Amino acid sequence: MHHTPVHPVPIPTTPDDVAAAIERVHATSPFVVAEDIRLQFARFDSARKAFGTHIEADMATWARYRHSVATKPWPGPDKESLPAEIGAILAQSLDDNGTLRPRRRGIDVAAFTWLFLDSDRGHSGQRLRTCLDDLNIAYLMVESASSMYNGNPLKWHLIIPLSEPKELPSRNLPNIDAAATLHATADWWFAVSNHVAAQLFLLGGLPANENDSTAGSFPRMAYVPHMPPDGRERRVSWKDGRLFQLDAFLTATGFSGGVEAPIVYVAAGKAGTASNSNGSGSSGNGPSTNLGNVNFDGGDDFTGPTPNETTGSLVYRALDYFGLVGPKEDDNSYRALCPWRENHSVSGSHNPDSFDDSVVVYVRGSQAGEQGGFKCYHDGGGVDGQCSRASASDVIRWARKNGCPLPDTAAWGGGEAAVGSIAGASEPHTTNLRAEGSSSPTAAISSPTPTAGATPQENAVESNLGTLVANTAIVPNQAARPRPLAFPGAPRTSSPPPTPRTSYIKSLSDDEKIKIVLDDTRLDAAREAAILALSKHPKYYTINGVIYDIVYDDKPDRSGSPRRPWLRKATYADLVVEFCAVSRWMKETFDRKGGVQEAPQRPDKQVVSSVLVAGRYPRMRELNGMTHTPVFRPDGTLLQQQGYDDSTGILYRADSRVPLISDSPGRDDLAKSLATFRDLLSDFMRVFAEPELAFGVWLSMIFTRLLRYHYSGNQPMFVISAGDAGSGKGLLADIVALIADAEDAEVIRGYSGDDAETERLLGMALKKRAPVIVWDNIARGTVLASTAFEAFLTTPKFTTRQVGTSDAISKGYWDDALQVATGNGLQTGGDMSRRVLRIDINDTTGSPTSRQLRIPDLKGYCRLHRPELVRAALTLLAGFFAAKRGGWQVSLPHFASFNRWSVVREAIVWCGLPDPYLARGRAEDDADTANFRFAIEHLRSIIEEGGLRRHGDGVLVGDVVKLLVRDHASAAPKFGTAYSFFVEAGVTLGAQHGAAVSLGKFLTKYEGRVLPDGDVKWQLRLRRAKGGSVVTVGRV
Repeated sequence: MHHTPVHPVPIPTTPDDVAAAIERVHATSPFVVAEDIRLQFARFDSARKAFGTHIEADMATWARYRHSVATKPWPGPDKESLPAEIGAILAQSLDDNGTLRPRRRGIDVAAFTWLFLDSDRGHSGQRLRTCLDDLNIAYLMVESASSMYNGNPLKWHLIIPLSEPKELPSRNLPNIDAAATLHATADWWFAVSNHVAAQLFLLGGLPANENDSTAGSFPRMAYVPHMPPDGRERRVSWKDGRLFQLDAFLTATGFSGGVEAPIVYVAAGKAGTASNSNGSGSSGNGPSTNLGNVNFDGGDDFTGPTPNETTGSLVYRALDYFGLVGPKEDDNSYRALCPWRENHSVSGSHNPDSFDDSVVVYVRGSQAGEQGGFKCYHDGGGVDGQCSRASASDVIRWARKNGCPLPDTAAWGGGEAAVGSIAGASEPHTTNLRAEGSSSPTAAISSPTPTAGATPQENAVESNLGTLVANTAIVPNQAARPRPLAFPGAPRTSSPPPTPRTSYIKSLSDDEKIKIVLDDTRLDAAREAAILALSKHPKYYTINGVIYDIVYDDKPDRSGSPRRPWLRKATYADLVVEFCAVSRWMKETFDRKGGVQEAPQRPDKQVVSSVLVAGRYPRMRELNGMTHTPVFRPDGTLLQQQGYDDSTGILYRADSRVPLISDSPGRDDLAKSLATFRDLLSDFMRVFAEPELAFGVWLSMIFTRLLRYHYSGNQPMFVISAGDAGSGKGLLADIVALIADAEDAEVIRGYSGDDAETERLLGMALKKRAPVIVWDNIARGTVLASTAFEAFLTTPKFTTRQVGTSDAISKGYWDDALQVATGNGLQTGGDMSRRVLRIDINDTTGSPTSRQLRIPDLKGYCRLHRPELVRAALTLLAGFFAAKRGGWQVSLPHFASFNRWSVVREAIVWCGLPDPYLARGRAEDDADTANFRFAIEHLRSIIEEGGLRRHGDGVLVGDVVKLLVRDHASAAPKFGTAYSFFVEAGVTLGAQHGAAVSLGKFLTKYEGRVLPDGDVKWQLRLRRAKGGSVVTVGRV
């Protein structure tokens, strides 16, 4: 048996050699998003099962499955009970039920579809994962099922999808020794696996003895890790990217065993190698994209009137900016949505938010004349300038007032009022206007104006835009306006996301290292050369004149989870070692002939010490922030390339997969993104006091985290208040931290209102660099008011001191933490009311903890679906900034102290949601008003559902007390939240004498008071009757 010789290539000996080989092999390989990576493999219900299931899935779906089972316990008492997967295409046989299913025998392997590496010796895979990230290689890394359990060290699996299935030779051809070929193939694949493992372990800085002896099993099964009996979930990391080119990698790294499996022949009694009969094998794993079928949105810059502009085409441009143009009626007209459609009557034949022929835009030719125009057949409210009484100029004025960039008077050539630049001005009829060409520049329009007579393909418009309707804020101090669709100015289709570049940084050769000459009389020159050398080191940065390094810890934390890279001040001992990677230290002497002799030296102590205290490092990289999630730069572009960003000084290092984002998302993608969050909060939307406003405020918390590097300034505090315990207040804050930062929120309990204690707790949280700080479950009646909070929220450079030391703890623009407070009936006082945005939960079920939830484990759901949730948030913000670049703008009320943060408000309004500003300084801030609201709701529930004897329209206060006490003692309390509310409000409930008096005194405070509740008003009344006081809650 022999192999076809491969051209001799030296085997890599350094991580840089491996990285260079990977880059050479994959230089022309496309970056493939996870949804387009097609995987084929076999899954078995347990390792004991002989028959499995053939699976074909995209990588994103498969990774979600791996995430979901990583939080589930082992199915049985031992590891053998776990499901297992084989990254191969297996021949299928009939099982006991007569069903064709794949078997896991060696003779059944037709092709391998992924590489499987196993590490069992306690070494972290973080560095290897970072290298694969930098080289844009797709992978999935998961902690193994028995890692850190029962005395085991850290263990993990690495799975790398192949660019195409690696087919094995058929053993059914004539003159082939099937048994010998199978053994030879197994030995060959064992050698391939060990070679790839050796190279990748070298790349990741892992010991050479990490080669896995279990790779000899053929085919090799990979257990699907579940949570072991100790209850700690398995960690999963994955990333899309370039698919691994196995054959080319084997050749480029000097593998001596050949790139094809061997074949053993019988006839000649000799063995030889042969190529796959199909040449290169299957059609491949990567996406097959036919660019001719890709719909690219127009790239023209519409900076003025389009050729042959008409009044109707300008109306089209105005309505299309807000997504109000629908399908084509004929070559000259389109169906549309009326800007004033909220005035339309809803009937069986007309839905104001659906496209029908009752609202039409005429690009050219109409009842009004050859110039086209706008026609709505609905009377609406009978208001001049709206609906049936609206002319084209009314539509143009409406669009201009609401932020649509249309040609100005010079570019248009018509009267000023014709383009709506003067609100309320009288305007000539648009049929008298002429579109005269002009070279005057105006803002760009995101989609082209339709041309009369164009084909439907050229002027196609989505017909389902009516489903994207969302409520738009009514901004205070401005006249009420019609609500346009969300995402004004967005194009119809998304532009392709950028392709990330590789960011692997190789080590310096000796020739590339900086030479530092030691001369006792020129220490200053040596120091400058040392600083220059240090600027070439990839892990060193400066922050405010101090040198820091990034620590990539190879050991897991206490829970066994991979640690994130962290910052520390550089030390002398570490610098001495690291200088050797970027510099050569020499001492020069002269020989007898006057020649210079160089003697290598170790880094000099005095020079290294002087570098540490220099305070000025002109060529070193200044670090302004560190993030593990893509963020937006000050110019509105998205930082999604891993590594150091020169333009902002931010280091982005993802620790989990984040999809690539288009810088100009289309309307459909934007609508799906917003719907993703609506779906996520579907259980809360039913109990929010003001659903749309609360939804916008919650979404603004996520936007605040993703925009923290876009603006420099203060941000408000967020308050989440509810009437009862178990309403999900803390959960709303927790999932913000999970989505935006992939971290749990820092929770602080026991807020007392003491300023000194608040400042101490705040300093401790800042010291931890927590992204989200939650002041949890503030007791009812405790007022949220603190000079420490007020200073933190409105002072750009808040500073406090660490307890027991003189060390300062500061927050700055780049690392500001999001502050959230939760509580039942939470009250703000002092100046805090104007510095907080509120979300009020108004659960009227009487038992928040027992309400049926669509997503029972919301935190688990967010962990599992974080890539989709992050993509949704980034897509919405990318669309917002694209619209701003296209000219969209909005005027919002001034938000004192938080003006720069108001870019978050603009993004929320652009999404079609109310301005979060509307959630500040409202009556619900008052604890007394909140208590009154909750008392009304609980009393209504007790009176209507408690079965108490009626006294007129009311019930005895004493009977209410008896009911609550009896219900509280039952196995399944019906009015448990009411009992808790009254106790928290200071009412004494129990069998003891005086409980009815205590409740009566509490209710006396609200006697005669009226509570507005939408269109209804409720009033609480107390009156004396035989047997005691009667309480009534009635409409007024």
